[in-house]
Amino acid sequence: MLELKKEREIKYIPWKKKMELEQELLCLLALRDTAEAEREKLKLRYTRILLVANVISACAKSAKTITLQDLLSQIVENKNDERALDVHSKVAEDLLEYFERFSELLSSGQYDAAATSAANSSRGILLNEETLRKFEPVGCLQGRNILLLKYFDTLISSSTAAGLPQNSAMTLDAVKCALSEKQLNTVMHWVTQQRLMFSEALGDVIYDYGKVEPSSLSKCLALAQIVYDQSGIHKKVALCLYKQGQIYTAVDYIRQLKPFSLGK
Repeated sequence: MLELKKEREIKYIPWKKKMELEQELLCLLALRDTAEAEREKLKLRYTRILLVANVISACAKSAKTITLQDLLSQIVENKNDERALDVHSKVAEDLLEYFERFSELLSSGQYDAAATSAANSSRGILLNEETLRKFEPVGCLQGRNILLLKYFDTLISSSTAAGLPQNSAMTLDAVKCALSEKQLNTVMHWVTQQRLMFSEALGDVIYDYGKVEPSSLSKCLALAQIVYDQSGIHKKVALCLYKQGQIYTAVDYIRQLKPFSLGK
């Protein structure tokens, strides 16, 4: 009996004690989970800070080819996915390489290669107004506007493929560049394929080109009509129809508009 009593005191503990130990274990596990979550947050924060530092460095070394805001919007797309951030870090390195290569080509006068590099830049990161301003002085050189045209064509095509809206100012510059090179067919392709940001100013550019190039007047009137119609400039739509000799069509067009304002 003494042996059994001693063994009971050594081998067994009260049921209440077991409950207390289990509760303590749950508390410790909860603390562990909290610490693990905090650790993951700190890791993500560190990765983001490192990524932003790389982006700022890339922007500084890009000779202002692109703004810091554009860089961040291109790279930081998913802030909650650590794996995505790792990928974006690699992207930042690739973009930095593009900037350095583009700036080197431009500064050394290799304009053909610079235009190709910008047009084929990763994620279209060099397809923006900042890069365009880099090419503007080059456009003053004889025979070099074709480089700008190549750049614009790639910009418009890539934006359309990505489903991104066109910039109105960029659209005007692209059309002016194409027309300066007498590439009306390129403009016709852009307009008929709905690849431009239509506006009254764009219609005016095409309309005025028809005055300068009488042999292309009919095409310019038809293209300007499309642009004006998409922009809601009804008065100029009717004018284009009239200039094309479609008087009855112009009258019907006016009658369909209720009311027809002289202002539009």
